[in-house]
Amino acid sequence: MKKTRHHVLICTLGILISTLVFTNVEMSAQTSERLINGDFEIGIPTIDKSPSFNCKGWRRKMWREGNFNSWLTDAKLDPRIGSANQALQFRWGATTIHQFFSARAQSDYQFGVDTLNTGDIKSAWNPRISVQWYNSEHLPIGNPVVIDEADVTKSPIKTWHRLEGSADAPKDTAYGQFIIEIIKRKEGAYFQATYFDNASVTGQNGNKNRPPSFISSPYPLQLDSISESTLYEDSLHKYADDLDQDPLKFTLIKGPAWLQIEPSGAMQASPEIADIGKHLITVKVDDQRGGTDTQSLQIEVVGHLRLANLFDDEMVLQRGALIPIWGQALPNKAVTVSIGSEVEVKGRSDALGNWKVQIPAMRATRQGATTLTVTSGPRRIHFTNILIGDLWICSGQSNMAWALKNTDNLASATAAANHPNLRIVQTPDTSSSTSWSDLNERANWQVAGPDTIKDFSAVAYYFGKELLSEGIPIGLINSSQGGSRIESWTASLPNSTKKTFFNSRIMPYTYMPITGAIWYQGESNIKDGASYTEKMVKLVHNWRDAWGRSPKQFPFYFVQLAPFIYKHGNDELLPEFWIAQATAEEQIPNTAMAVINDIGNLSDIHPRNKAPVGKRLGLLAKHNTYGHEDSIAYSPKPASIETSGKYLRVTFTHTGTGLSSRGGTALQGFEVAGQDGKFAEAVARIDGDAVVLSAPLIQNPAHVRFGWNPAVQANLVNSAGLPSGTFKLSK
Repeated sequence: MKKTRHHVLICTLGILISTLVFTNVEMSAQTSERLINGDFEIGIPTIDKSPSFNCKGWRRKMWREGNFNSWLTDAKLDPRIGSANQALQFRWGATTIHQFFSARAQSDYQFGVDTLNTGDIKSAWNPRISVQWYNSEHLPIGNPVVIDEADVTKSPIKTWHRLEGSADAPKDTAYGQFIIEIIKRKEGAYFQATYFDNASVTGQNGNKNRPPSFISSPYPLQLDSISESTLYEDSLHKYADDLDQDPLKFTLIKGPAWLQIEPSGAMQASPEIADIGKHLITVKVDDQRGGTDTQSLQIEVVGHLRLANLFDDEMVLQRGALIPIWGQALPNKAVTVSIGSEVEVKGRSDALGNWKVQIPAMRATRQGATTLTVTSGPRRIHFTNILIGDLWICSGQSNMAWALKNTDNLASATAAANHPNLRIVQTPDTSSSTSWSDLNERANWQVAGPDTIKDFSAVAYYFGKELLSEGIPIGLINSSQGGSRIESWTASLPNSTKKTFFNSRIMPYTYMPITGAIWYQGESNIKDGASYTEKMVKLVHNWRDAWGRSPKQFPFYFVQLAPFIYKHGNDELLPEFWIAQATAEEQIPNTAMAVINDIGNLSDIHPRNKAPVGKRLGLLAKHNTYGHEDSIAYSPKPASIETSGKYLRVTFTHTGTGLSSRGGTALQGFEVAGQDGKFAEAVARIDGDAVVLSAPLIQNPAHVRFGWNPAVQANLVNSAGLPSGTFKLSK
């Protein structure tokens, strides 16, 4: 009986133990995932390519400062990753994403992540996962261990596939660090997106402590700007966490006296006027179990007295016009603006602290420079080396943006660049769907000298250099963008959400008076043909309207595209576009076009010889805007056409003292056609201010065109050497 009872007891215990064992195995399987938020569903993406990285448990480590290049995105922003999905995106290799996980020494761990290449096998980037083991002293054990790496030349594209593998935690392991990154190959397309999702680390839970960490380590954490003379409050808990959920303690290691940080992480600050500027602060977070992390925080103190970002040392203010000066101050306070010792204007801030004054029209600076000073109570802003002169907006696409350092004769150009009365400024590379009233950062005006002009627009520089002979200081504002279409520089339509360069790179300057604009654009609109004329009409009208200026008050000079063989399968694309540009010159008052069909490289869309381009724009401005009416600034233009038998005679204006062929060679580029419209190469000779044309097989010519083939060196010039542009006429 006792034996039976003993047997039953043993069986019962066996069943109970088996049940516990199986239950523990099942519980272990359920809790073996070591990562938090492995599917990236907790993060909150706000905009594509956001510099923020809000994704619980994960940290982004940047090894190329400024190129954050890894961010959260979702199907709304990028439907390629799948409906309602959210994933991590890399576009080039400048960061890694990592998460610490609990681990046990000498245990096996399984690693995996789904990856997606939405481009092609020519991507420059191989996705890779690694693990770095740490001991209880938070020191790395050896080097990171590569778990798996894709070969994008063999991996499937446009479909998710998994990187996975296993690794044993070495002796003395306290925890691990799971690393997701992309590694550059020797070749391939640079700007291809790689996506990661469903990251996983499974294995035994460890019992050692993981360290707390600040976000964005190891670079300084950029906190929101704070105002002087105003109490500021924040909490460091927003910028640090601990996966073990330990209570955190914060300590200010180094920082200004006006900042207090409580052990709880609560921050309070009351900076004064003298503290305006950027401050670097060092803070330690402690989980009170031996784990710490130290981070540098950067806080900018912004003064209550502020001037719009358009203003800077060494800038040019427009002569002969009321000049608005505006900014912010404490509410309902007196504000005084002075230009040197000659002009002083008083104003007052409103209930919100905004103020604006008008400086009376001033004459151009003839020698020396002046200052711009703003004061309000004890607060003072002072800008130096200011000139009064003429401001010009310089805009367009890559040929306007083309830097002087990439052009011909750089050494001689920079050696001769000593122009204290020529000032230059580069507009920040921005776009916006809303209209800006100011730049997003302080303008950086510079004196044009050997070191400063190298990175500035070559066309704009040579234009400004030509105008210096007027004895008036010149300010050049470069707002151009390679590859941009004319539509991006034209005022947005009502209720439009499309980002434009007009909104952020033109509109801020419309609050200031300027003299006029120069424009070099069209390569991206080459297929527009005749419709480009109307786009030019709209652009110029929008700009003049934005500045509140009449055509007479706002000259607009632009550049004819350089000869180039566009690979669009249509040899007439460029000549038709040239005609559209010439038509715009005729239709838009107070505009003029610089013809440059003698400049360029048929196989290079960016001619390196920019000096004559800028000079010709300058000649047009000197003729029309600065009163040199007797100068030869325009290219020859056809005025009338007559026929006499087999001859056709075209009379030109703007010939100077007479027409000629460039280099004294036979005239090229003329074609004539009969009533059937079939053109043939013409024999051309100059007769005073006219060119007489004929073709052997055309007895009664009725049509003429010139410069229709970019590959033919059309060579009709006036006495100033300015070439005739493309035209097409009929009797």
